[in-house]
Amino acid sequence: MLSLREVTALLLSGLPPGIDRMLDVSPGSDLYRFFEARAVVLKRYGFDLIETLRMETDPSTVLAKIPEWEAVFGVTQGRTARYGGTAARRDQILSRIRELGSGSTRTAVQTVLAPLLGYENPSQIEVLEPSRGAVTFLNTTSLGALAVYGGVMGDARTALVRDRGKVSAAGASVTFRALDTGDLTLGDIFVTLTAPDSTVVINDFLGIASQVETGSRDVVIRRPVTPGSLDIYGDWTLTLTFESPPGVSGVTATVINLIVEGIGRDAWGYDGLGSAIYRWSALVDPALAGVTHSPDYTAARSAVGRIAQSHTIGGLARRMSDGSLGAIAGDANAIAGFCVCGSPEVPP
Repeated sequence: MLSLREVTALLLSGLPPGIDRMLDVSPGSDLYRFFEARAVVLKRYGFDLIETLRMETDPSTVLAKIPEWEAVFGVTQGRTARYGGTAARRDQILSRIRELGSGSTRTAVQTVLAPLLGYENPSQIEVLEPSRGAVTFLNTTSLGALAVYGGVMGDARTALVRDRGKVSAAGASVTFRALDTGDLTLGDIFVTLTAPDSTVVINDFLGIASQVETGSRDVVIRRPVTPGSLDIYGDWTLTLTFESPPGVSGVTATVINLIVEGIGRDAWGYDGLGSAIYRWSALVDPALAGVTHSPDYTAARSAVGRIAQSHTIGGLARRMSDGSLGAIAGDANAIAGFCVCGSPEVPP
């Protein structure tokens, strides 16, 4: 803001040139005090109000109008609005503005939550998301091993998949390692995979023309399905048959895995395990939070619920007191619904 001396000088500058040679306009003179008295009014109700208007229309500098800003964005009842300092209340308003149309991108989550949690640098907030490998691991069911001799089908392998929802558009995948005692054309192997409702999902030769050397070969078969057409929960059955070429007495498939993911909810409202790919959580480090002001975790959790897009499920968690990720019994930060309940070893 302009000082009183600056406003007085501004008024004196409007006098005709050379006035200082005719009259005494130095500080302390009668003429100077005359203009200074008018400068007091002009500063208070002119320049100061203009500067105040600029401050009050900017949420990062607002002071007198903080209650009005809080009312506009509906944040008048929280802990920060009632007991927080000026900086914390400004940050809460900024956070609400950033929520508008932001979605739940990593950058949006960081910039929305940083003001509420007292972070000095928004990029320090970690956003945890399940990797593709982790979701695949979660949806993989082992079928053991299966031996086939001379074109005669061995014992079929059946596994109960305890997932809910419908099979996703990705369909079903079967992976196994084929072991043999001589030359074998994988194109001769016939694979059948049957869903719990008796729908045959895979029913085809592998179609791989290359010869397989004695030893092993990893095989992956993937078949898409119409989204929402098959229930996952129930027994899935795999069978193998093949034409026995000369020199091959049999084939054994080991490390057989069924990968099938459920998306959407079943009749009881349960989500399929494949929906884990749409989950995320902002991870708060107590050592970094509260730098600019005391963190408002209640406001932060409410913000997460608002910015999470309709197909995602957002969360908020804190690291343990020693900085570790997984919950530790007895730790002050190990609060149900507000921590990471373990750190499973899964593929990246």
